[in-house]
Order: sequence, then structure tokens, then C-alpha cells
Amino acid sequence: MQFAGRNYLSSRQVCERHGIVLRTLYRYMKREGFPKAVSREGRLFFAEDDLLAWEKKIVGAELGARAAA
Repeated sequence: MQFAGRNYLSSRQVCERHGIVLRTLYRYMKREGFPKAVSREGRLFFAEDDLLAWEKKIVGAELGARAAA
């Protein structure tokens, strides 16, 4: 979905992308640093570019931890 000039993914799409269930997504949403959701028509959407930035940050942190081990 696209609005305000940005691409957005639904909660379901985010879950599929990360191989998680909706409950886990809600836990992620409580964490600091996870992209904020936008509510449209009673559904939650996440800006795709915000998710990409978060994914890069997480992958970078995991690689750094592996290198330190």
C-alpha cells in the first residue's frame, strides 16, 4: 500500500517477511527502535523504508556481536 508518498506494509506482510506471528510483532512494537505503526482503516501499517533501516541496524548489531565473540 502506498500513501503520503511512501510504501507501507501491513502487519501480515511484516510477519511474513520476518517469519513471525502477530503476537511476536506486537512484542517487537513495544521495543525501543522498532518502527512505529500507522493506523489506517483500523489496520496497522509500517513504512517499508523504516523497516529496512531497522533491519540493517539489527543485522549490523548481530554481525558486530559475532565478530566480538
